[in-house]
Order: sequence, then C-alpha cells, then structure tokens
Amino acid sequence: MLPAALGAPASGEGKLNMREGTAVVKTYIAMCDSDQSQLDTLELCVLGCNYWRDQNPTVTRFTSADELLEKIAVGVEFSCIFLAIQMIGSDGIETCRGIQKVSDASIIFVSSHVEYQSEIDELFPAMLLSRPYTSENLDNLLIAYAARIAGKHPLTYLLKGEVKKIPISAIVYLQASKGCVTAYLRGREIRIFDVPLAQISRDYAEQGLFRCHRSFIINLRYYAGSTYKNAQIRFRGEILQIPLSRKFASGDALRGIHRDFSGKSFGAG
Repeated sequence: MLPAALGAPASGEGKLNMREGTAVVKTYIAMCDSDQSQLDTLELCVLGCNYWRDQNPTVTRFTSADELLEKIAVGVEFSCIFLAIQMIGSDGIETCRGIQKVSDASIIFVSSHVEYQSEIDELFPAMLLSRPYTSENLDNLLIAYAARIAGKHPLTYLLKGEVKKIPISAIVYLQASKGCVTAYLRGREIRIFDVPLAQISRDYAEQGLFRCHRSFIINLRYYAGSTYKNAQIRFRGEILQIPLSRKFASGDALRGIHRDFSGKSFGAG
C-alpha cells in the first residue's frame, strides 16, 4: 500500500483529491523549468513512477515561474510542484517562497546542484530530487516526503456542532487570545473556539505540536532555531519569532526537543 499522494489543500483532511463515494483519485502535478528537454525527461519519470500508479496523474508544464505563480494566484491547485532551481529569468528558491505563502502544495526541487541543499532545508518540507534521477529514485523520495509531513491524526474540533479537522502538517503555530485559539496555516488562519491549548498540547505532542508559551504552540516541523526569549519558526517565507517561556522549555531544551522529534519523524531524509 503506497502512502497518500502529496500536497493536501489547506482545508483538506488528507493528501488525495478524491471524489466521495467512488474509487476515482486524481493527482494534479505542476512542473516548472525553462528547459523543455528537462521537462520532457521529468514528465516521463513522473508518469513512470509507482507512487502515482493508481492516481491518474495530470501533469501541467510551465516554462516560466511567473506563469506558474499566476495560475496559483487565481486558484488553480496542484498536489505537487516540481521546480528547477536555475531557470531563465527566474529563481526556483524565491518561487518556492512565493508559493508557500499561498499554497500547501508539496514542492520538490529538481537540480544537479546539491550545494542548494541548505537553502532547501530552510523551506521545509520541500525536498531535492538530484539529477540524474530515475523513476525509482523519485518513488523513494516521494515516500520520504510523505513521512516528513505525515501526522497520525488531524486536529479535530467542533464548530457550530460540526466536526472539523485540520491536518497536523498544515499547522505552523497556534495562538490563544480572547477566549479562542487561532491556527495559523501556511495559507490561511482558522479560529478554533473552546479548545484549550493545554488539551491540544497534551493530545498532539507526539505529532510535533509543542507548547512553548502559555499563549502559543508551535509545530516542530517548522522550527528554525531558538533564542533566550523566542522560538523561531518558518512562516510564509520568513522567520517568525514566537515567545518562549522557560516554564515550558529553554532555548537549548527546545533545540533538543526538535532534534529528538526530527530523528523520530523524518529519519535521515
């Protein structure tokens, strides 16, 4: 059984685009490179990998990062986006930052330049598919990617009597203020009423939601560092400073907590 396809929309409960009541699954994939020959090679690899074998992948090709960003800006959704790092007139790293501000699509860089790995690491959960590659390489990377972002159970809450769910991987941080909790996702905010931070922290700690302050919980997937007074997280292309209380953890302790969580959840990948 293969893991679910990558790229859950912010409002979704999983990573598959499914039509309820049927077995029809559709995966929408974008690939962007100014070199048409590279797009030809990548498309053959994507369509030949086992990961999307039963998911009817639809591939949309872009030779311009601006064109891709325009499509996303008008509401076109993709499950997974493959980005070249070096393109004519475009920078794949900056393009990724723009996409992550408005979309929860999974992003995979395609390049032979492994020296960009440190920059890619700062764009978690983005990963690098190194050239030259095969469909088997891509299968392994997609499985590793799914493991990076997977949460065992979504955050569940009631809104006007209706059960709502948010994938843990979509949550960047939560803030309590004036009687409600706001969940900050990569693309939007959701207000959650009557769910104490203490309860969220207790129920979802193993999935990476860590209470760092009486009013804040961070998702360790987006952790970027610690200072004496702040936890740093990656949020919409920037490093955000979240208050850190020694009641919950010191900066050094939080670094250790993140290291332990990363080792358990992401492995070497």
